[in-house]
Amino acid sequence: MVPSKKKKKGETRKSDRFLYIKTLSHVTNLIACLVWMIGGIKVGARTGTIVYHCMMTVVVVGFVSWVVTRVMASYEEINSGKA
Repeated sequence: MVPSKKKKKGETRKSDRFLYIKTLSHVTNLIACLVWMIGGIKVGARTGTIVYHCMMTVVVVGFVSWVVTRVMASYEEINSGKA
């Protein structure tokens, strides 16, 4: 069994560093898909069209979130961890 590493004070895991960006991305995806669903139902669009638009929204928001996370990580690395 591999011993667990103790987390030093002030040290964050890589997955915890930009948790607020991930949360914002997930909330944006949820709201956007709800808007697509409500709008599609009101217009009478097919289910496939609504699902396609939701998938494209998730892809675009995910890509933007990924880019923002990478830029912030690079900025943090350039400033020696002092963001």
